[in-house]
Amino acid sequence: MRRSKIHRIFVNTDINVGETFIADKNLTARIHKVLRIKSNEKIILFNGNGKDYICAINGRESKQIQVEKSIKGLKNDAVNTLGLSISSGKIMDFAIQKSVELGIKKIVPIITERSHPTDINKRYLHWEKIILSACEQCGSSTIPEIEKAATLSEIAKYTESSSEIKICFDPRGEKLNMNEVNIKQYIFLIGPEGGFSDNDITMLKKYNWRIISLGDRILRTETACVVAQTLMRKW
Repeated sequence: MRRSKIHRIFVNTDINVGETFIADKNLTARIHKVLRIKSNEKIILFNGNGKDYICAINGRESKQIQVEKSIKGLKNDAVNTLGLSISSGKIMDFAIQKSVELGIKKIVPIITERSHPTDINKRYLHWEKIILSACEQCGSSTIPEIEKAATLSEIAKYTESSSEIKICFDPRGEKLNMNEVNIKQYIFLIGPEGGFSDNDITMLKKYNWRIISLGDRILRTETACVVAQTLMRKW
């Protein structure tokens, strides 16, 4: 018999074992009308503190959720940062979603010569919702940060004295040495739909970034995100 799924839900509030958690209107509607969770069924709540909380629904259409116990949540020990060149809406959304599922710790939207023009400030709330949804899906109990957008030159200068391994994935780069993967602290860059310009690559080399190829094929931005992070995790 197939095991039923226990839904994970993010809540932006404190959670304490043994207490009754009172759901707000939006959470109550999501539990009962969207997810169709029934009375006495279990759910998992998390708030980004590294723990998951096993809870029970007290009654049909009830706002009361009994917090029964906490368990150690899924965390990623690698200190990894993704510099993601700003791309068109759906491509950017997909890249952020899959990066969170693969365990990224921090995302920095990057403005390059070929970045897709957009009103960045209006996109942050949308990106944060994608991050939270991806955490609910993948089991992560910590929430990746999404930082203020920066230009490529700002990132290069800011990380000049950093101890992180600095990698730019680009088809013009050298072949990846598999003995170097599974690095615990790194920052890597993924280009926009049109790729990094020659000026971008020249500037990064000036600041001692390694230019690494992901193979002999030209990958889409969102595909490159998945491939790069999978290789770095050494799956």
